[in-house]
Amino acid sequence: MAVILAVSSIPEPTLQKVGFSVKDYLAHGIEYSILGFLSFRLFRAQGKSPLGAWIWVILVVIFMGAVDENYQRLIPGRTTSLTDYAADLVGSSAGGLIAIVYYALTGRMRVGAGAGVETDRGVNS
Repeated sequence: MAVILAVSSIPEPTLQKVGFSVKDYLAHGIEYSILGFLSFRLFRAQGKSPLGAWIWVILVVIFMGAVDENYQRLIPGRTTSLTDYAADLVGSSAGGLIAIVYYALTGRMRVGAGAGVETDRGVNS
């Protein structure tokens, strides 16, 4: 999330000088799909069901996208856009769904498996 706000802090003319010409909504969709994928992993590691984790991804991004879009109003050359906000929501939803499919296909859908959390079942359980 900090990376998204850091990129949002760059004034628009600076982005154009470095050759950044990707459509703004496409950039939003890509960055928020990464956020959605990683957030899904986080919520699964916390024990949420796949559907619950995906719903939390959406809720977090509704908030984060609103903060990001409103923050951009303060940056010279940047504007707030409902199209960008929609791209944030679509991107995060897609990222969460990609995570669901990835973990289902790799067989790591159970809580803690493959989400950076080791489960200790123990031999005497």
